[in-house]
Amino acid sequence: MDCRCIFRVSIGFLVGFFVTGISFGGEGGPGDPVPPFFEEKAAASAIAWSEDEIAGDIDAFSHVSVAMDELWGTVFVAYYDAVNGDLRWARTIDSGGNCGPGDSWKCEAIHTDGDVGKYNSIAVQGLSGGWSRVILPFYDATNERLLYLSGLVSIPGDVFSKDIRVIDDGFAAEDRTGMYTAVQFDSSGAPWIAYQNETYGAMFGTHRMIAQWVGDGSGNCGGGVVSNDWKCSGLFSNGYAQSFSSTGMAIDDQDRPVVAFYDDFVNYPVLAYYVESGGTCGPSNGWRCFAIPPRPGDTVTGKHVVPFVADGSLSVFYQNTYREKLERATYVYPAAGNCGWSGVTLSWEWQCESIHNMDGNPTRGISVAADLDGYPIVAFQYGLDPGPGALAVARPVAAPGVDSPGNCGVGNAWHCEIVDSAGAYLTEADSVSIAVDSLGTSFVGYHERNDYPFPVEHNLKMATLPGPVIFIDGFESGGTSAWSVTAVPVK
Repeated sequence: MDCRCIFRVSIGFLVGFFVTGISFGGEGGPGDPVPPFFEEKAAASAIAWSEDEIAGDIDAFSHVSVAMDELWGTVFVAYYDAVNGDLRWARTIDSGGNCGPGDSWKCEAIHTDGDVGKYNSIAVQGLSGGWSRVILPFYDATNERLLYLSGLVSIPGDVFSKDIRVIDDGFAAEDRTGMYTAVQFDSSGAPWIAYQNETYGAMFGTHRMIAQWVGDGSGNCGGGVVSNDWKCSGLFSNGYAQSFSSTGMAIDDQDRPVVAFYDDFVNYPVLAYYVESGGTCGPSNGWRCFAIPPRPGDTVTGKHVVPFVADGSLSVFYQNTYREKLERATYVYPAAGNCGWSGVTLSWEWQCESIHNMDGNPTRGISVAADLDGYPIVAFQYGLDPGPGALAVARPVAAPGVDSPGNCGVGNAWHCEIVDSAGAYLTEADSVSIAVDSLGTSFVGYHERNDYPFPVEHNLKMATLPGPVIFIDGFESGGTSAWSVTAVPVK
């Protein structure tokens, strides 16, 4: 790709996605008292998590991403085969599966050309006739570029067609681009992909990027039959190489993509949302950008940052490695906050709250999804260093269906629980991803490492929390309030 200005031309909202070949293109510091330890497997709840092994005894894998087809109830889990350098996935299937409980899943390699599949993310839409539409961006480490898979999956007929194309190969030959991807569809069905670029050329530094589908050749990136069908733009940049880490994306209630990154150079999160014009950053000031500096005295915050907007707020969840906490920062300006100092308004524009202990030495995994009422469900790796990690989940006690008392967060406003314990030789959730279906069932895909017996075993696992229990006679029981039968995921 030609060397381009980091702030490339941007356009308004796009209207379609067509790819040739198929049919579409808080409070306190590290010394604070430890909150009450959360109970295991939601002992106080009427509904409990269950865990299943989807694929076992894998030599090594990483980068787990989960997405739901909410129309057809199909679950997709993409992951990177670290031994063979392949992109693989597992998906639920009616019959003919080859993995998971009762062979109810199909595990397969979906791209094997070179070392591919790191930093993957996935989004899925349900189409008529039992079809699922998939977009899956990932990093091609062999050629140091951003690729994506677009595909159609037939649920009843188990038919899978795919097309794999280049989106961005960087500004210069020495670039690495396509790391730490995050993807979402907007309401028109157009995909947005956030990712990161590192260059050692004339534009030396780390660049936080966004790729926007235009589909009409008016863009500036995309290869082969999708040449210039994407517009790639820089949002945040610095003059330092290898200062990159996590990327997160969401679509807000105004149908705008919201992206968040952890900037390893300044050690705090940065966030932007799309406004088309009149913003503060990006091409033609088409984005509104924020830096979220920590509370006074904090030094390293924001690792593994993910945005959350489903409850109408503008917020991010992240790992505060100074306080060793899972935290949330919410934009509250013009009210006074306690973090996110702005030199523009000369005020603390964000409110930071600690939710639970989260050892700060390694970068722990975090993923967030919205329940049916718009409340967050946060899956994260809980652990004490040294020692293995466990899969844990945090939910606000105000969320309908949370029948357990608060035991974490400011004023015990959250309920935290261990979903899958770390044993003496087991480490859970080095990589973790959560999705919620249209019935309120939560699915958490995650990595499990078993260090004994030798050699080390790796397992792909899925934790499931059924949607709210509802009673056919209409009488409330156990804290429920809906009518009908027990919610069961659609297959």
